[in-house]
Parts: sequence; C-alpha cells; structure tokens
Amino acid sequence: MVLLYKRFGDKSNRLLQNMHFEAYCKENNIEYHNLEFYDMEDFYGIKDKYSFKKIPKIFLPNLNTRYRIIENISKLAGKLNIKNFLIFDYMNIEDRNNIALYDKQILENRDKTIFVSGWEFRVPELAIKYRDYFKEKYTPKLEKSSYIYEKFKNYDIKVGIHIRRGDYRGWNNGKYFYEDEVYNDKIEQFSNLFKDKKILFILFSNEEITLKPKRDYIISKCDWYEDHYLLSLCDYIIGAPSTFTIWASFIGNVPLMHVLGKDDKVDLNSFNVGLDMTPV
Repeated sequence: MVLLYKRFGDKSNRLLQNMHFEAYCKENNIEYHNLEFYDMEDFYGIKDKYSFKKIPKIFLPNLNTRYRIIENISKLAGKLNIKNFLIFDYMNIEDRNNIALYDKQILENRDKTIFVSGWEFRVPELAIKYRDYFKEKYTPKLEKSSYIYEKFKNYDIKVGIHIRRGDYRGWNNGKYFYEDEVYNDKIEQFSNLFKDKKILFILFSNEEITLKPKRDYIISKCDWYEDHYLLSLCDYIIGAPSTFTIWASFIGNVPLMHVLGKDDKVDLNSFNVGLDMTPV
C-alpha cells in the first residue's frame, strides 16, 4: 500500500503531484491513498477511508507535526529493523521519470506500507494513459448554473486567459509577472488567427481583474475548482507558466500556450497539451 503523506504546493500542484503517484499505483495494481487530500475531497465527491478528514479538526496536528510524526515512526522502525514500514521522498530532479527507481523502491515492496512524498515523481505517459479516469474522478461536482456556461453556447471559440499575479510579483524576480497590456496583446494576436469566428475570452485570476479587452470577454468570479473546470471546457488556454493551467489543459485535453516572455508571438504552433510545460 502506498500513502502520500506530504503535500506539495497549493491546489493545482497537489492535484498534479497526486496524479503521478496515483497513475503509477493504478498501473501496477497497488493500493493508493492520499492522506493530505482531506481538505479537497468534498469538491470531487471523494471519500477515502484513510483520509485525515476522519479526524476532528481539533485533534488534527498541523502539517509539519503530521510530517514529523510519520518520519519519526519511519526512523524508529528502521532502528528496530522493522522492514514493513518504508518511506521515500522524491525531491531530486534525478527522480523525474525514473521508472527503474520507482520499481525498485515501490513495486518491489508493494506488500509493505510505503509512505511517499516529493514533487519530482513523474510518470507522464501513465497519466495520459489514465486521463479519462482522472477526468471522471477529479471533475468537481457542480451544477452547471454558472453565468459563464450560458455564454459559451453563443460563441465559436472559447479562450481561457489566466492572469497570474499575486506571488508572481516576486517569484523568479517577477519574470512571469505581466501587466494588462501584455495579456491584451495576446488576446489581439489570437483574435487575428480566427477573424471569421466569434470568440469569447474568459478571464481568470487570483486577484481583482483590471484588464478590459476590446474583444468579447467575461470575468470569472468562481471558486478555484470551478475555474479549473471552466478552463478545461475552453478551446484554448493562454497564461503565464502555472500548474493551474496545466491541470485544466490536461484534464480537458485543451491546447495551452504558456507566455514565457512578454514579446512571445501567438500562433497555433504555440499551443500544446502537456504535463511538463512549466519551469517550476
């Protein structure tokens, strides 16, 4: 049995982290549970028997304490030569796509209890193989009553524009923090690719949106998990490098363009559907 015990990053990062571990276990018929998914389960209608959700919040230790408890138990098991309790962390870049390592550590010990963590555990081929499974499992349980859904049917092409601000002001020296004019430029360039089509641009952001395109647009004011779903229903996605757009692109099989520089040109060759399109 494999248990993911340490989350990495925020919501989108955690979904992607989970997906790679889950895909590997599904492929190899290994029982898998994400202990740290308890605060997101309800959005997807998931009820995991090993979820921390079963522990009343008042008794649930904070993140670092939970991690230390599991890691200390692992150390104690090692000292006592207890071989049925293992722990592996995948945080080195060399761990990425290292199937031989995964097989040696996880597959060969499938009959034991294995706690795993880390961001570099990657099996993109398996994730793609089980895309339909993940789409069904991790599509949020929503009633299609959003004002945005009603707009969709009136347009030939729907384009999600993800305006990433917030922490991007400082992250990587602000390399991917773009002002409104950059996003507006990408909207205009995209519009010129389909001059005979009626296009709707849906704007998503983690803070107040000030962008006012000259083209038809609508601003999403939904929660993050519904934004994920709305993006996955678009025909194209444009945004700064982010796992937020990668998740939506993957789940919906939607062509995505990450804007790596303000002068990037928008053309159809700029769009891809992939799981490793971000430098983070």
